[in-house]
Amino acid sequence: HLISFTSLKIGSDKVNVIKFNKREINTIAVGTDQGIQIWDYLKGEVLVNLKYPCISLTFSPDGKKIAAVGLLRSKIKYWEVRTGRRIKKLAAGFSTGN
Repeated sequence: HLISFTSLKIGSDKVNVIKFNKREINTIAVGTDQGIQIWDYLKGEVLVNLKYPCISLTFSPDGKKIAAVGLLRSKIKYWEVRTGRRIKKLAAGFSTGN
């Protein structure tokens, strides 16, 4: 299937990251300055809308969870992909190596 991302309406939000779910073949996550949208891109439908602006995100190996690093706060949050239920929140620590 050829995918046209121009058909995904994200409004005026800046898209920071797009990730494909390797287990749920028709599912992608789009992270913007306003939040995360999980899409069924074959149907062109938003499955879950998470109000968490992020700079990075990834799916778990089984494809059932998603993790995202916050845009404004250095926190990592985890959700169930299908329901959007938050599972966990962690503080992200960054080291300069010193």
